[in-house]
Amino acid sequence: MTDPVYIELPRADVVSYLGTAWPPAAGARCLVVTGCTDGLVAVYPNPGQPGYSYWVVDSCVPPQYGVDLSALALLLGIDPAVWVVPVPAHDDPDGPPVEWPPPPAPLTAPASQ
Repeated sequence: MTDPVYIELPRADVVSYLGTAWPPAAGARCLVVTGCTDGLVAVYPNPGQPGYSYWVVDSCVPPQYGVDLSALALLLGIDPAVWVVPVPAHDDPDGPPVEWPPPPAPLTAPASQ
């Protein structure tokens, strides 16, 4: 595998590309990354082959394309623990905001292939 590529993009553009996938719903599993604040991360599991890219907003990869975020974390060489968006304690949509962004995941060495 080659190193991941992080590309910074304007936040408003990324949010518009995500459409209804942003903001993530309460209870959604997100992956926190440290290589990019807003933009995309591209991973290439097989050198010389096309890779995969995922949108990043506020240093967070929200659910998209039905991807297993734990598998993506392993490709990125970071802690595979994902952050779960808190579920509000009440049904009031005007209630207090969710604390955002979540704390960054600690970096770990990539798994050897």
